[in-house]
Amino acid sequence: MTEEKTNDKRESFFALQWKKVREKIKQITPIKGAVYILALIAMVAALWPMLGQGVTLNDELQNRFDRKIGFWHLVWENTKVHFEKGRLLGLLADWRYLGFLSDNMFFNRCICAFLIVVNAVLLGYVLYRLCKNKTLSFLTAFLFVVLMPLTFQHAAPAAFTPLVAIPMLFLQGSLLCYMSCLDHSKHSKRNVACSAILFFLAMCGYEFLIVYSFLFPLVYIYRCYQTKERLSFLNMVKACVWHIVTAVAYVALYFGLTALFPTAYSGNQIGFVSFSSSFEIIKTLFVSAIPGYYCLNDVAQYQMELYNGGLLNAQSLLSLGLLFVVLGAGVSIFYFAAQKTEKKNWWLYLIGIAVCLVYMVLPSLPNAVSTMYQGAVNSSSFTSLPVSYFLYAAAIIIIALLCCLVQYALKKVRFAGAALICICIGLVLIPQQAFNNVVGRVQAEDYQRLEMIEGVFETDTIRVCHNQRVQSNTIYQTRNLLAIHDGYWERYAALYDIQVDFVNISEGDDLPQLYLDVREDSVIVWDEINARCYVFAQNWINAPYYLEEPNGTVNRMPEIYPISDGEYWVYVFFWDVSNAVITPLS
Repeated sequence: MTEEKTNDKRESFFALQWKKVREKIKQITPIKGAVYILALIAMVAALWPMLGQGVTLNDELQNRFDRKIGFWHLVWENTKVHFEKGRLLGLLADWRYLGFLSDNMFFNRCICAFLIVVNAVLLGYVLYRLCKNKTLSFLTAFLFVVLMPLTFQHAAPAAFTPLVAIPMLFLQGSLLCYMSCLDHSKHSKRNVACSAILFFLAMCGYEFLIVYSFLFPLVYIYRCYQTKERLSFLNMVKACVWHIVTAVAYVALYFGLTALFPTAYSGNQIGFVSFSSSFEIIKTLFVSAIPGYYCLNDVAQYQMELYNGGLLNAQSLLSLGLLFVVLGAGVSIFYFAAQKTEKKNWWLYLIGIAVCLVYMVLPSLPNAVSTMYQGAVNSSSFTSLPVSYFLYAAAIIIIALLCCLVQYALKKVRFAGAALICICIGLVLIPQQAFNNVVGRVQAEDYQRLEMIEGVFETDTIRVCHNQRVQSNTIYQTRNLLAIHDGYWERYAALYDIQVDFVNISEGDDLPQLYLDVREDSVIVWDEINARCYVFAQNWINAPYYLEEPNGTVNRMPEIYPISDGEYWVYVFFWDVSNAVITPLS
C-alpha cells in the first residue's frame, strides 16, 4: 500500500512538472517561437567553425594519445599532471578528459560546444533570477555564444574548454542555489550546502575562482535592496558564512598540499618582476576579452591576410554560416530590444557595469604575479589565457547592460533604439564571425594534416622505417597553436609496433639513410637503403606532381598506378640515388 502511494506521488510530481512545461510552451506565440528558432540557428552557425577544429594544441594531443592507450591510462596520466603541477585539489573536479571520451574529435568538440551553451544559458538565468529582466537575460546568453572569438590562442573555445567551462558551471550552480536560499525556499539548508559544495568544486577546478567569493555578499546586498530588508553586516556574514568557511578551507588545503608536494611548475609560482610587467598582463587580458579585439590586433590581422587574403573579403562575407548568424542575430536581438521596458532604477545597471569591470581584472591577478607569464603576455605574443573565458563573460554582461540602458533611454522610440543596438552589435559580430570561420578552417586543415601523418603509421608500407633513424624536418613542424613535443611520433609509431627515431638534419654529420617529408596532401619517404621512394596520398594524384629529393633536386613524378594500403594510395618508385633520377618500379 505504501509503495502504491509513493508511486502515485512520483507520478503526480512528474505529471505536474510536465504540465508546467506544456503551459510554458503554450505561452510562446508563433512570432516568439520563430525568434527562438532563428536564435538557435544563429548559435549553431556561430559554434560550427569550432566543431571541425580537432586537436589544436599539444596538451590536447597528449590527452588524445593517452585515450588511445586506454581510458584509465588517461585518468592516471591526468592524475600525474596534477601532482607535477602542484594542483592536487584539481583531482576532485578534473573533468578535462570529458573532451576526449572518443577518438572522434567532432564528437569531442560537440561536448565542448554543449558546455559553452550551458554556460551561456545559466549565465542568462543567473541574471534573470537576480534582475528579472528578460531582455538582459536573453542578450547575455545569446551574445555569449555568437560573439565568442575563436583564436590561435591558449584559451577557450580553441583550447581548454572543459577546463574552464566546468568550473564556471559549478560557480553558476552555486550562485543559483545561494539565491534560492536567500528566497527562503523550503529547502534552504540543502540549498546552502549545495551552494558551498559547488563553490568548493569550482575552486578545485581552477584556483583563481576564489576571487568570486565576493559575489555572494554582493548578491545578498542586492537581495536586501530588492526586498527592502534592513541591511545588517552580521546578517550578511551569517548568510555567507558557509562560503567564507569553504574559501578558507580551500586556501588552507591548497597551500598545505603544496607544502607537502612541492612542484617546479612555474604556472602557480609567484614570480613578481615589476608593476609594469604585471600591469601589462592585466591590460592585455582585459583588452583581449572585449569582443571584436582580434579583428583589430596586428598579429591577428596578419594571420587573416596570410590565410584568407584579408578579413572582410567577398568570400568571407558570402559565407553561408555568416549569413545564418547575421540573420538569426539581427531578428532575435531586434525583437527583444524592441520590447517595452519596465520602470526601474537604472543606476543599478551602472553599478552592475562597475562590478563587471572589476571582474574583468580581478580573476587575472594570479596570472599577473605568476612566474610563467612574466614578459610572455602582450599584444604580440599570448593575448589570451584560460582565465580569459571568465573575463569574456564579464565583458558580455557589460554589453548586455549597455544595450538595456540604450533600450531604456530610447523607450519612446523603441524601434529606433532596437535598430541602433542591432547595428552596434553587428559591427562587432560580422567581422568576428568572419574571423572565426577562417580560424576554424585553418585549424581543421592543421588537424587533417595531423591525421594524415597518423594514418601513414597504420599502413604496412611504412614499416620500411622500422628500426631506423629517419631524417625529417617537417614531421615536428609547429602549425599555429599546434606544437608537437619531441618523442610524440616515436611513441605513436610504437603503438603499431614500429620502432623509429626521427632526427633533424642539424643533429650531426652521421645522417640517416631514410628521409620523411610531410606535405599538405601527402607524406613522402625516401629510402636510400633500398633505393625506393614512397608517396602516401589520401587521394589519387592526377595533376602534375613534383618531388623534391633530400639533396634539393626536383623531379616530376612519373605516371604510375598506385597500390592501396589502408586508407592510402601508395606510389612506389625506383630511386637512382647517384644520378638523382626517379623511375616507375617495374
